[in-house]
Amino acid sequence: MPWRKYKSKPGKYGPIYYISAGIQVRRIEGAQWKIFIKKGGERKNKTFGPGRENLVKAIKIAEKNRSTG
Repeated sequence: MPWRKYKSKPGKYGPIYYISAGIQVRRIEGAQWKIFIKKGGERKNKTFGPGRENLVKAIKIAEKNRSTG
């Protein structure tokens, strides 16, 4: 359960998980999960489907991105 490792705050559609500085995993409209990444003045995002399994995928990808950047 990787989402338990990170602090979260309530968002408009559900929790927002703060992976590291500039990297968040949020629940968006339609119960989907989205990674938001801010690096060097650029913003990128990637959307995943609904459900816990997609939350786990999103957090694992966010963790990899944290370690490479």
